Amino acid sequence: MRYTATNYMGSTPATSYQSSRTVCLNLDLYFNYPRQIRHLIALHEEGHIALNTDSEIEADNYAFRKISGTFPGSHSWAILSVSRVLPFINKDQYIRLLNMYKNALIAETYERNGPLPYEASYIDKELQRARSLSEKEYAEMNTVDPATGDTSPIPPHVAPVGPFVQIARETWMKKKLGDPLTGYDLTILDKYPMPEDFEAYQVKRDDVLSTITDIAPSTTSPATTSSADMAVPAITTTVKSNFWWYAAAALVLILIISDK
Repeated sequence: MRYTATNYMGSTPATSYQSSRTVCLNLDLYFNYPRQIRHLIALHEEGHIALNTDSEIEADNYAFRKISGTFPGSHSWAILSVSRVLPFINKDQYIRLLNMYKNALIAETYERNGPLPYEASYIDKELQRARSLSEKEYAEMNTVDPATGDTSPIPPHVAPVGPFVQIARETWMKKKLGDPLTGYDLTILDKYPMPEDFEAYQVKRDDVLSTITDIAPSTTSPATTSSADMAVPAITTTVKSNFWWYAAAALVLILIISDK
């Protein structure tokens, strides 16, 4: 499995190609997210390939298992990665958010070795309700303002991108990286020529999924730290020894007693 960074990917921050076992990161969008969310996005796409599945829920669960407990607030960031990245234009995306909430609740309950909180039963009921909704019902439900009850017009449906666009992007990537091209690839390139400004380069998985740790401000130059990487305040722990204070206080106390 390899990671690449490319452009011409539209509004998706990342995608995966199971045929070439490649996770593609969108140069125009992916690196604008905080590093915690970038991890979840990349691991989600990796999940599609590692599990050989088209299921978004299975890929979400894979990403959650990989990141759970690996840094402070990992469960909250897992939820945030879904809520910030998805546009929620269909019920499946809403179900993904509920599923990630449930993952976080179960993981934190396991860490505390306690009972599931009451929110878990609510999420189960909401998952059942969401699955029973038709796409039309979901769209109508999301046009009602919960504060006023007013109904706004249903936004126009955006036509999905044609399947050959994804195929063309993968073929462009293979050509740019110097991968062997099949006769079918050449046919695609003939029909959909690679743009002159198309970019693609390979990146190391360890660079994309480097360990998330809290970095002290003194160890990082402001000129080299991106706003995304500073999204979570750095945390440092300073251990101070009070031995000499106690020793000085004891010495003073001995002198006072001896004077008496």
